[in-house]
Amino acid sequence: MPSQRFILLIDTQGWRLARFKGNQFCELRKFGIDEVGQAALSEWMNAYSGARLAVLTNLPDEHYQVEVMPMARGAAGRLLLKRKLAAWPYAQGFYTAFQLDTLQTSRLENRFLFAGLFFPPLTDWLAKLEAAALRLQGVYTQAVLMPYCLPASGQRLSDCICVHFEQMTVCLSYFKHQRLCFRRRLSIPTQEVHDVQAVIPALIQLHQVLVSQFSLSEAASLPVFCITPEKHIPEVPVLPLPFQWQSITEDALIQSVGQGPLPTDISAVEWVALHAILADQPLPNLATEASLLPDKLKQLQRTIHWVGAGLALLLVLLSVIHVLATQQLHAQAQAVQAKLKNTSPLPLAAGLRPEQLPAIRALTSAVQAIGASARLPDQALHDLQPILSELHAWQLIRLEWQAELPAATSTETHAYQALNMTFQRKETGRAAVALREWQALIQHLTQLPSVKQLQTAAPTPQHESNRRQGSTDPLAMLALQPVLSLTWADSKQEHL
Repeated sequence: MPSQRFILLIDTQGWRLARFKGNQFCELRKFGIDEVGQAALSEWMNAYSGARLAVLTNLPDEHYQVEVMPMARGAAGRLLLKRKLAAWPYAQGFYTAFQLDTLQTSRLENRFLFAGLFFPPLTDWLAKLEAAALRLQGVYTQAVLMPYCLPASGQRLSDCICVHFEQMTVCLSYFKHQRLCFRRRLSIPTQEVHDVQAVIPALIQLHQVLVSQFSLSEAASLPVFCITPEKHIPEVPVLPLPFQWQSITEDALIQSVGQGPLPTDISAVEWVALHAILADQPLPNLATEASLLPDKLKQLQRTIHWVGAGLALLLVLLSVIHVLATQQLHAQAQAVQAKLKNTSPLPLAAGLRPEQLPAIRALTSAVQAIGASARLPDQALHDLQPILSELHAWQLIRLEWQAELPAATSTETHAYQALNMTFQRKETGRAAVALREWQALIQHLTQLPSVKQLQTAAPTPQHESNRRQGSTDPLAMLALQPVLSLTWADSKQEHL
């Protein structure tokens, strides 16, 4: 069921309250400006506790002022805007500020429009309705919502002027990118209510103001939209450049809304503004944050309810999927169990024959011998690693390994290994240092318990001229590539 929504229209004639169900218009009631009318309005609204209320005003004492401030982002920008609003003399009742555009001068600057409304009867009436749990949607002005009265082609324009006749006055509004930038209200005689020729001097003066304040080019074309009733369509006036006249009838505004015929005692401009408010789109709002808090809390509560319902639905869906997956796994397990019960026993389940045992033992011994031979060099390399890592003048360039496994009939449980290590002296190392390292290497190897035999050999040089006949210098042998031959037996296996 659509919720109840109310929009209070305030102008110089009085107070009118329009009731809607969703976006469908239901009724309109009139109330006086005096205290009796306010009391009747409060009594009637108490019957709709918790409904949403929006206020649309069209009063002569609405104030609009353009302010330019240096660009600041985040909390610094909000604080600067609050300080500027606090110093604005019209920020006493309902007020707001919205950004128009950004200017590039010697520095980046933001241009804001300050809108203010000081109307004590509305402030007092809203305070009285707090006990009825009234949810204030916002306070809006007809001047700020006037761009929604323009056709689609006019809403896409960057600059335009809107002329609107209201009883004894005519309102001139300048819009830039659908944002109100300037507004002027002029009084005209009764017999010239829709005489556009009387507005031409005001348009020329307005154009001069726009050129000086808003950097508008004098030669740029400036469309002028005039909203008039169908029975008072004026003739197209002859306007000086750069104005371009376009008429908009009230019937066209009513058809653009598409919500049926226009109710009695509501103008076409007000009808378009009402549906702009009902659309719940972001609009410049003059209400204070404290007065908007109940409506924000209600919307947050509704959002939490929808999120909770979505999560509950998701949990139910996950539960159903989990149950189906469990049933499928259970069916697969039963199928596998049925296959296992029907499987015939293997031939080996009855046991092994005695004549098969010697072949199995031989195969097992061969596998164990292969595994032991593959692990033979591990201990030797582990013992040599800390000794070889201390060499700085020598480099191991070749390592040859051979293993001799014990015979099957031998009583020995260990195997011998032959390691041939070929070294080469580094060019950067000094001879004396190399000799000391070589002697220390021989000493460390002889101290290893696993080394059973150590022999040092030197390869025959390729050139006979390199040999030094009768030399006893120990470095003569070290200048070549000496080879160390080690007979290795694992000490851990010997003690088994």
